[in-house]
Amino acid sequence: MINAPIIYRLLFIMLFLAACNPFPKKDTHPDLPLLSELLLKKEAFTKVLDYKAVSNISFLKDDRILVLPDHSGLPLKITDEEGAIVFQKVYNFKKPLYLDQEGNLYCNDMKYFYPDYKRMTYFETVVINDSLNNKHAEFELKNPGNDVLNRALNEAYEKEFLEKYHLEPCDFVLVNEERCDVFEIRGNQLVVRQAELIKNDFAKKEQQLNQFDEPVLLRWENSRMVTPEYMYYYQINGELKFKLEEVDMLKFGILKGRTYLDTPYGLFKFQSNKL
Repeated sequence: MINAPIIYRLLFIMLFLAACNPFPKKDTHPDLPLLSELLLKKEAFTKVLDYKAVSNISFLKDDRILVLPDHSGLPLKITDEEGAIVFQKVYNFKKPLYLDQEGNLYCNDMKYFYPDYKRMTYFETVVINDSLNNKHAEFELKNPGNDVLNRALNEAYEKEFLEKYHLEPCDFVLVNEERCDVFEIRGNQLVVRQAELIKNDFAKKEQQLNQFDEPVLLRWENSRMVTPEYMYYYQINGELKFKLEEVDMLKFGILKGRTYLDTPYGLFKFQSNKL
C-alpha cells in the first residue's frame, strides 16, 4: 500500500509537469515562414541598418534610433528612421553614456544638445566607484600589507567623498540596490554610482508584437544548463504571420507610423502585408 506522503509527492509532480508542459511537440505551423526567410523578401521588408559591430539599438521618442557599437573603437550613432546619420561620435566605454528626458546626450564628459547635437559644452562626469577604487589603490601603494590601516583610511575617505554628493556608504548592495544605484544629473555634474554605465531616458516604451498562437516547446538544449527552446508565432498588422525561435532577440517599434523590426539580422522596415 502506498503511503499518503508518496501519493502527495506524485500528485505534486504530475501537477508540476502538467503546468510546465515539459514534453517537446512538433511545430504547429510547419508551413509558416521563419522570420529569417521572410526578411529576404524585399517586397515585405527593407533593411535599414546592418548590425555589423553593433551591440544594441534603441528606438527614441522622436522616432530616431540610437545605435551602440560593440567596442570603443567605433562611433555610437543617432540616425533617423531611414538610417541617415544625425550624430556620431566615438566614445569611451569606461565613461557613462546618458540620454536625458529631453533628448540631450552626455558622453566623453560632454553634453550634446538636442535636437541636432551640434551645440556642445563640457559636462563633468563623476563615476563614484572609479573615484573610490583609485583612492583605495593609492592607499595600498602607500601602506602595502597594512590591511587594518588601509580599511580605516578607505572608510573615512569614502564617507567624506560621498558627502559632497549627499550620498552615504552603501553596505549590503543587494538588499539596498534601489537606494544605492544613482545615475542622474545633479547641478552641473552627471553622478553615477552603479555598475551599468549606460542609461537612456529618451527611449520609446517597448512594444510587443502580437502572438496569434501559443508558443511550442521544440526541444531541450543541453549546454551548461538544460534550457528549453520554443517556437513563437507572431503577426504584423493583423495579417502577415511568421515564426521564430529566439524571441529575446526580437523587438519592434512604430516610427513615424511605420513598423520596424529589430532582429538578429539587422533593423528592417515593414513594407507590406501582401507577398
